[in-house]
Amino acid sequence: MTVAGIILAGGRSTRMGTPKADLEWHGSTLLGHAVEIIRRSVDGPIVVVRAPGQALPQVPVDIRIVDDHPADAGPLNALATGLEALDGHADVAVVCGVDTPMLTPAFVAVLMQALTTEVDVTLPRAGDRRHPIPAVVRVAVHPIARALVDDGQRALFALADACRSAEVDEGRLRAVDPALASLRNLNHPREYEAARAEPWSGPRDRIRI
Repeated sequence: MTVAGIILAGGRSTRMGTPKADLEWHGSTLLGHAVEIIRRSVDGPIVVVRAPGQALPQVPVDIRIVDDHPADAGPLNALATGLEALDGHADVAVVCGVDTPMLTPAFVAVLMQALTTEVDVTLPRAGDRRHPIPAVVRVAVHPIARALVDDGQRALFALADACRSAEVDEGRLRAVDPALASLRNLNHPREYEAARAEPWSGPRDRIRI
C-alpha cells in the first residue's frame, strides 16, 4: 500500500491577515515544515493544493503543486482536487492543513493504524469533538468527494459522513501526543505568535530543495 500526502494550503487566511504558508517557522516556513512532517509520515508522493495563482514559498522539486478547481469552493473541494491528483499514484493519503505545525509522524501513525480494510477515512476525536484533519483518506473515494462538492457540500466532514469512517479516540491519541498538540491549528496572529515563541523540540534538519 502506497501512502501519499496532501497539504491543504489554499485558504484565504482572512483571520491571520497574511498567507499562512509563508509564515516563518524555526528557519523554514509553515508550508516547508508541513512538507517535512508529511515526508516523515508517508512513502509516496506529496501534493500541495493551493488557490489558483497563489504564490507559495519554495518547496522541494518533487512536491507536486496543484491548483484548487473550481476556486473558492471550500476545503472539501480542495481535498477532492488533491485526491484526484493522486489517483493511480497512491492508495491512501494523509491529509493535513498548512497551519498545524505541531503535527507529528507518531500522531499520523495512530490514524493509519485505524485504517482497516473496512474503513475509508480515519479522523481524530478529542472529548466531544471530532476533527476533520489531520486525517487518513483512501484515494479511491475521490469520486464521492467530487460528487459531494457538485452537490454543494463544502465541509470536510461531509466526506467522512458519506464514507466508511472511523474515529480515533482521545486515549489512543494522547498515548503519542499527551497535549494533543497535533490538533492545534493557527488561525489568528496571536495564536501563531504564541506557538512560535514556545520552546521548539521539533526537527531541525531541513529537506533539501
